[in-house]
Amino acid sequence: MEYLGWLLFLMSLLYTTTNSNPVDRNCNQLYEGWTIMENECTFREDIDNCQNPTMFNSLEDCQLELYGLVNYCSLPDVCRNNGFCVSTRTWYGSPAYKCYCDGTGYYGKKCETRCPSARTFPRPRSFPISCIQI
Repeated sequence: MEYLGWLLFLMSLLYTTTNSNPVDRNCNQLYEGWTIMENECTFREDIDNCQNPTMFNSLEDCQLELYGLVNYCSLPDVCRNNGFCVSTRTWYGSPAYKCYCDGTGYYGKKCETRCPSARTFPRPRSFPISCIQI
């Protein structure tokens, strides 16, 4: 009879171990990937967790989810003259983009206008900030 008691005890222990919730156990699984945090796509790596907290395998997939179906930066000729494109949203949530023209010698919404020369007289009333070279 004592043998049967030990057998039942071991079977219940085995059942509890194999059917327990993985969140309750100490996991050693590491994850990495893209997730949306504070309305931005953020890369996270070496996350020790039982369940994968990342949602996207690539920045492009994350941005598509965050900014909608239109990713302006993937379109040809969005920012000209080596301007750097960043996907954004308008204040009402529509997909948008911003071109950063610093160091290109151009300014404007698409970096399309050549910067004025520092020797230009008369000087423009407002000198474009992306044209300032330090």
